[in-house]
Amino acid sequence: MHSKFQARRQTLLSLRNILVGPAFLSTTSVAFDTLGQNETNHPFHDLTLSHSDSQRSLSIRVRLPLSQKKSPLIIYSPGLGSGISNGQAWCIAWQKAGYVVITISHPISNDSIWDTTHTLFLNNMHESIASPQYDLRVKDCQFVITQALLPQALQAPELRSLSLNEVIDPDRIGIAGHSFGALTVQSISGQSLKSQIDPRIKAAIALSPGAMTIQSAKKMSAVKIPFFCIMGDHDNYVTFKKGESQIRLGMPLEKRKTVFDYLPKGQRQLLIIHHADHMSFAGEAIDSNSFSRDINNELGTDQATWDKVSNVTTTFWNRYLLQTNSNINLDPQKNLYKNEVQKLLSPQDISDIS
Repeated sequence: MHSKFQARRQTLLSLRNILVGPAFLSTTSVAFDTLGQNETNHPFHDLTLSHSDSQRSLSIRVRLPLSQKKSPLIIYSPGLGSGISNGQAWCIAWQKAGYVVITISHPISNDSIWDTTHTLFLNNMHESIASPQYDLRVKDCQFVITQALLPQALQAPELRSLSLNEVIDPDRIGIAGHSFGALTVQSISGQSLKSQIDPRIKAAIALSPGAMTIQSAKKMSAVKIPFFCIMGDHDNYVTFKKGESQIRLGMPLEKRKTVFDYLPKGQRQLLIIHHADHMSFAGEAIDSNSFSRDINNELGTDQATWDKVSNVTTTFWNRYLLQTNSNINLDPQKNLYKNEVQKLLSPQDISDIS
């Protein structure tokens, strides 16, 4: 028991040093830290970071690959009303494939919207989708990447093997997100202001992307990295529900597809999964009392979608974050990649894989 306690204590101390450096003690602190125990083969570490510039406290979930070597980093941004468990199906798959995965719970627009202790549910909803949150979510992602890449002055040499700076390859960083998280991915990848674009990101995946106007969709032409749009054939609106209070958000599938339409050819990829709605891409079990569904979620439906997303996105990351060819469009493995993705799809799925 003593040896297990010591090992656990060393892991927690190590993760504190992962994300807290002496030069950043005034702006970053670890307030809570625990090792996830419910997934024995793919453990995670939960921490809370405080960012003084934005005055936000960020809960994050860190998944480390089993092999302690220079590995790509994937940042995951959840959808509205979801926290650090969001997208766990594919986050686990990416971890198992050898990636460092960090999921961010964005304040205001995370699962705190369901807390009506101090205000009405609809007040929470309106604050969560107010314009400041779009920029703040991008800043959350930029901040977490910066912290993960900081060189650390660790207190104990034996803990160096768990330093994120030691295991992350700074030249191989990807970002993914669902719904509001997809909008965050779109912004940080090039759709929005130049100050929001993060050149450290080399590839992106947007689950249920969207653009309310053609003008907004056209801004996707500024994206300069491989960008994968994934959605369902019933991926339209969602009603958020809390008791008698309801609010309907989203957009028609056709508006989601415009994001792909205006991405640069050669960088864009599209997958529309058969019999999948917006909440199929939560990547975790959801409460039907909180979110509406547009499909009958009979036994195995969501799991089949999760498996497909996990396999296809892992194949995407393997190509674009493990790829060393500087001119990827001339890569002789291009057709091999397309064939590999197609094998994972069903005849009812719609795809455009370049």
